Order: sequence, then structure tokens, then C-alpha cells
Amino acid sequence: MSNKILERSNWPSFKNASFLDVLDKVAARSYKKKTTEGYLAALLIYQQLVEEIVRMLIRNSEFLIECRVYPFQINFKKHDEKMFGQLLQDLAACVNFPQKQKLYVNCTKLNRIRILGVHKITQQKNLTEIRKTVKEVKNIYSEIFNLFVQSRDYFRVIFGKLEKENIK
Repeated sequence: MSNKILERSNWPSFKNASFLDVLDKVAARSYKKKTTEGYLAALLIYQQLVEEIVRMLIRNSEFLIECRVYPFQINFKKHDEKMFGQLLQDLAACVNFPQKQKLYVNCTKLNRIRILGVHKITQQKNLTEIRKTVKEVKNIYSEIFNLFVQSRDYFRVIFGKLEKENIK
């Protein structure tokens, strides 16, 4: 087993967690403004936060694989430059975990809504439609975040077990 598991600082984590928290608060404040600008800002921020969540889940999956195939080396492709649709494909292909399917479905749904809300904004009829779209995104984001917390905890438990196995 990899010695990486013994050093918790090697475990996957957000590099900029405090800033992501700030963005989450900005999205909530933007939404509460009840303006077109606020709704669009919230929509974009929620989508970007979900991208980071998906990247983190992929990194957790890859870290688990690295630990399990040790002493063999495995190199994974970088995910930093990938578009959201590509990240969703990577999420679908990563190891299974209890909330994976629900997360994938919700992320895919959020992506479809974002495409309609941003790329086809001129097809919206009025501010009420935009508000309804962003409200749906906000609700999906909350569900994704809750599923992410459960998934993160699931991976942490597994990493903890691997750590204990490696100590013995």
C-alpha cells in the first residue's frame, strides 16, 4: 500500500476551500438580489462550484485506485482544464461509491439547465423564467452539495481504513 495514505495531507482536498466557501456565499447573496444580474451570477457560480465538487470526487476515486494498485504506479490525466461535460464523463467512469449515480444525474441535470439558462438566455421570455431556472439550479446545487458531503465522508472512511491497514 502506498505510504501516501499515511500522510493525511496527501489525501485529496480542495486547495482553495475557504475561497469556494466565499463563492458559495456570493452566489446566495446574488440570488437574493432578485435581479437578472444576480440570478445569472448565482447560476454561473453554482455551476463552477459543482465543477469543483466533481473534480474532487474524481480525485478521491483516483487516490483510492493509486492506494490499491501500489506498488505499481498509475498516472491519471489532469482534470483542471476539462469542460464540465468531460468531467461528467470522467465521473461516470470512476470507481463506484454510494451516491455516485444520484450525483451524476443531478450534475447532468444542472448542466442541461445551465446550457439553456446561459447559452440560450435570449430565448427566455422574461425575468420570471430566468428566476425559475436559477431557483431550480440552486435547489439542484444544494442536493449535489449534500450528496458530495456524504461521498467525501465515505471516501474518508475508506482512506482511514487503508491507513490503519498500512500501520499494522
